[in-house]
Amino acid sequence: MSPETETPMPEQPVLSYEEARDIAASSDVERRRELAGRADAPPEVLYFLAGDELAEVRRTVAANPRTPAKGNLLLAGDAEHSVRQEVAAKIVQFGHHVGISPDQARSKEIMDEVMARLADDSVVRIRALASNALKEAADVDPAVIGKLARDRQIAVAAPVLQYSPLLSDADLLALIEAGPAEGVLAAIARRRYVDARVSAAIVASSDPPAITHLLKNANINLQEETLDALIDGASAEPSWQEPLVFRRELSEAALDRVVEMAAPHVLDHILSRRDLPPQTASAVAKAIEDSLRHRPGEISIETKPANGMAPSGAAGEISYQPALERMRALRSAGQLDEMAVTVSLLTDHYDDLVAGLAVLADIEVKTVLDIAAAHSARAICSLAWAAGLSPSFALELQMRFGNIAPDEVFQPGEGDRYRLSNEEMAWQLDMFRAGQSKPGP
Repeated sequence: MSPETETPMPEQPVLSYEEARDIAASSDVERRRELAGRADAPPEVLYFLAGDELAEVRRTVAANPRTPAKGNLLLAGDAEHSVRQEVAAKIVQFGHHVGISPDQARSKEIMDEVMARLADDSVVRIRALASNALKEAADVDPAVIGKLARDRQIAVAAPVLQYSPLLSDADLLALIEAGPAEGVLAAIARRRYVDARVSAAIVASSDPPAITHLLKNANINLQEETLDALIDGASAEPSWQEPLVFRRELSEAALDRVVEMAAPHVLDHILSRRDLPPQTASAVAKAIEDSLRHRPGEISIETKPANGMAPSGAAGEISYQPALERMRALRSAGQLDEMAVTVSLLTDHYDDLVAGLAVLADIEVKTVLDIAAAHSARAICSLAWAAGLSPSFALELQMRFGNIAPDEVFQPGEGDRYRLSNEEMAWQLDMFRAGQSKPGP
């Protein structure tokens, strides 16, 4: 049933304080659990239920946005990780001021303690949720942001590294100099503003994926000497060639250098873009003409495009076999989940990402690649849904895997739900699967 056709739940009768108190003290588990989820439950009663002996009741309290700050603090230290995760998920949805009224200064301090606890949790998923909740916050303890940014798990560090306004250039340089974990430099390179010193440090790191993201970042300015060095290295790094062509700082001579060295399939992909400036289009068209005249037959379906993904078709399927075997092994071990594919996405391990999506959604690699190539927000959301992944993950997948502009993505609905109906998402997948001739992995 789609969200538009759901039958509204009947309204619950108004609950008095005395009734709520009596239910909270009763031995009826189902009534206590129902009370824990009510929007009209008194905050004092919710705080009492935060110490309930049953985890299912505490989980329900943890998910309730009416739970007061001191209740959230108690639940953030709960022995049951699913309870702590529910607190973190609630804060992602409602913000880190959930449970606080504007005049409650002490409650604000308590919620800061809640975030500090979640940022220090032993469970990676909980720390990652805390990072997502605080990634754009300017009114939290900078020490908590710094701790998240230094986390060795990229799924935890990446959100604040890319978005947090509390990380200074000095902080970012210190992280780069410390020998960061895989994916850290790429996250920094995607920031809305990157200082020239930080850009230079990323280039000096010789981290190809990070440099690719830096080149794709239209909000930064790269020095001429930096661009010259990257052009010199672009012949060995095809993923740099296309974003280099679109750097507005390039002189005509520098543009000619990039176009002359670019692989034929890269030139062909560049020429297909609608935002190609006339000068660039002319240079690329001439390079393709020269390539076809002097290097016939060089274009190969087995060459990976600049985004790191192998082509679709038989050759593409074969090239993904090792990754498919790894992902099937992870699934058999119960380890192929949203966290696993998030790490692949954040570390630019596209083979593992594509294979993981194919295995989770039970579709062919070709279908995953075709969906990515279509740059369709609806199709990417449908792929994530079929793989059993959250709408929040689908949002990142749209931008990083589908190269969809932030103002064109499908945002998650209220309660982190897909905005599309199940029927429409199934139809989207069927449309791309129409050409399959065998079952998925």
